[in-house]
Amino acid sequence: MLIIFIPVGIIILFYVFHLVFTRLWDRGLTAETAFATERVHAGDQSSLLITLTNAKRMPIPVMILEFKLRRGLLFEENENITVTDRVNVLEYFSVGSREEITRTCGFLAEKRGIYRIDEIFLTVPEVFGVQTQMLKVRSNAVLTVLPRQRDAGEIEGISEILLGEAAAKKRLYEDVFSFRGIREYTTNDPLSAVNWKASARTGELMVNERDFTFGREVRIFLNVEEPGIRYDGNLLEEGISIAFAAAAACLAAKMPVSVFTNGRGISGKMIKIEAGSSRGHLVHIGDALAAIELEKGVLPFEEILAGMKLSPADASVTHVLISSAMGDRLIRAAADFSFRAGGLIWLCPLSPGMQAKRAPENVIFRPMTVRAGEENVHEK
Repeated sequence: MLIIFIPVGIIILFYVFHLVFTRLWDRGLTAETAFATERVHAGDQSSLLITLTNAKRMPIPVMILEFKLRRGLLFEENENITVTDRVNVLEYFSVGSREEITRTCGFLAEKRGIYRIDEIFLTVPEVFGVQTQMLKVRSNAVLTVLPRQRDAGEIEGISEILLGEAAAKKRLYEDVFSFRGIREYTTNDPLSAVNWKASARTGELMVNERDFTFGREVRIFLNVEEPGIRYDGNLLEEGISIAFAAAAACLAAKMPVSVFTNGRGISGKMIKIEAGSSRGHLVHIGDALAAIELEKGVLPFEEILAGMKLSPADASVTHVLISSAMGDRLIRAAADFSFRAGGLIWLCPLSPGMQAKRAPENVIFRPMTVRAGEENVHEK
């Protein structure tokens, strides 16, 4: 009889185990992914934190955590990470009762873009005959990879071009919010500048001296059209990086910046950023440039320039076109716009060996040789 009860007991124990495990395995089980920072620049190193928590007493001997995200983050060598049209990450866990496990996955932010992890899948494979169980967990991990940072020499060159042109076209404005010191009154000073307390102490008229800053807006036009059938695949990314550096240089000089581009964001709409000069404006611009998806197609930039209406106030705006594309139609449109707007600066990113066309005479044309990248062949 004992021989009969042993297998019957095993079957009952297995059934109880199966029933309990099936009903309770996902209780108190949570998973979370979080990037170490919200923003990095293309070319920077960062990391992803993966946390699995089992708050119940029952341990889970084998657990597979899986999620996917877009390509562009180069993870450290790991046999559980595969790359197809997306990056597939699998992590194996053995989690005890009331245990929390955190792992760190390092990566190189290879490409500019917005990277999201929306879902995490937790799977318990078939163990002791218990069928596979799966749990889907929502995630809100987001990483913004900003355009590549340019070195100090490149930024200084961009600053000289933009700020020099702005200074040539318009006088400097006095910044009423900055205070540099006190000096003696001259007949050219307005009475509103007199510091009466200092004048009473010294017995002479003294005035507040203010710092000066540029008061004009810089309007950046970013064209992400392909410059030809065959071109350096890195060229458009370099143009986006130059636009970001130009915005940073102008904002550092206290110049309001606006950005117009034919690049499209996640929604498919062209990106337009109105003028601003606040501390967070550069972050706003960086996030918008990071969101550009080049594969969504663009509107020819000559149409944008031709359709842009200018007011008398726009005569004080410094207009900057960043474009590697140099088609005849764009050159004509740039010349016409420069005439209507009172000037245009054209920053033209070129790959090594690439020749620039002759720019219109009334456009300030500045070719900029950028680093070489992967070459792509496009058939049009």
